[in-house]
Amino acid sequence: MNAFDAGVRRVYHYRIALGSLLIQTILKTTDQETVAQIRENPYLQYFLGLKAYTMKPIIDSSSLARFRKRLSLEDWQALNEALVNTFKKKESEKETGTKTLSLETKREETEEPPSADA
Repeated sequence: MNAFDAGVRRVYHYRIALGSLLIQTILKTTDQETVAQIRENPYLQYFLGLKAYTMKPIIDSSSLARFRKRLSLEDWQALNEALVNTFKKKESEKETGTKTLSLETKREETEEPPSADA
């Protein structure tokens, strides 16, 4: 049995799943309308990470319902907060003209540094 056989659920990239839900929330559309909007709009497809425009449906309306069931209210709020914080950070960088690098690295100091003699 392969992924195209009847009854097998398709696996979606997280960007398509979350992006579709964001599009639906912003446009205030039903599941079917959201699928149609994504299929007809190359900008929405680009937002979802597609490299080229396609008329083939990339998601079905029943998948949107499954995505919503899997995301709890807390997950949705955490995602929203992360997006807002990222947007605020980028706006702050634009205003001040500085960029911040937010890398968290952990380095263990167990190894001795290389000697200058080597």
